[in-house]
Amino acid sequence: MSITKASIAFALVFTAFGMVNTANAAINGGAADVSFYRPDTGVWYSRSFKEPGAFRAVRIGSAADVPVPGDYDGDGYVDEAVWQPAEGIWLINRSSDGKQVSITSLKAGKDAVPVPGDYDGDGTTDIAVWEPATGEWKIMLSSNTAINARPMVINFGRKGDVPVQEDYDGDGKADLAVFRPSENRWHIRESGSGKTVTEVFGFAGQDLLVPGDYTGDGKADIAVFRNGNWLLINSSTKKQERFDFGFVDSIPAPADYDGDGTLDFAVYRRGMWYIQGSKGPEFIGFEFGGTDDIPIGSLRAKPSFVAV
Repeated sequence: MSITKASIAFALVFTAFGMVNTANAAINGGAADVSFYRPDTGVWYSRSFKEPGAFRAVRIGSAADVPVPGDYDGDGYVDEAVWQPAEGIWLINRSSDGKQVSITSLKAGKDAVPVPGDYDGDGTTDIAVWEPATGEWKIMLSSNTAINARPMVINFGRKGDVPVQEDYDGDGKADLAVFRPSENRWHIRESGSGKTVTEVFGFAGQDLLVPGDYTGDGKADIAVFRNGNWLLINSSTKKQERFDFGFVDSIPAPADYDGDGTLDFAVYRRGMWYIQGSKGPEFIGFEFGGTDDIPIGSLRAKPSFVAV
């Protein structure tokens, strides 16, 4: 089997606007909801992995906005959030108090890509963007509470790279990282040691990049989705592993749906979810969503090639 053009186009189109990060697998030990975003209405729908009955619906954003979910208030729950590229506004629906807030303090260029993540390790998602033209990461640290706080700016990467920020060294902080299509190489700056490590893995233009902690050791594994298969480098053993789970026309949507702290293999296909729990031989398939809806777990997937 092979990934369809539609699957690759999905990632390319949305990542071009910065759809690059997902609701983290398990935040503070909790399980990720099965969720999707309906762009034409701006409504987010979510339900429990094991409780198919009730679901939650929240309206935030519009068709022109980019979903950027994360735990922006540090309460251990994922907040619905969107980034408005034209204005550079972040709209966040805080789960802690139900209030919708907007953040305008982070200015970005017209080609900027949002790269939210917990860069300071305080358990709260920081708003951040990556500027492809300059390779600059602009990060508003949530731990910096000064009234006139300015973003932390770090140069890492270059035009044509794909940002793949995750916690690769297991220190609780998101590491700056990019995939360089011209080399099929991952470049990772470890926040713990400050060292930059590289790894050749994947094929530009063929794979979708899906890094995350699939092995449960607290470190993100370098991983790709190809031909309905998941290929990864185990961060503990450094060995390559392969797991067959998916269809030709399915979209990878990994998250920690069973709440054990490890990402579960999952795909979305025309409104159908197929999830393989990491706790054991627990497989579940169900319908939730439509053909044009965007599964939140799929925001973790990035293209392995971008036009420059």
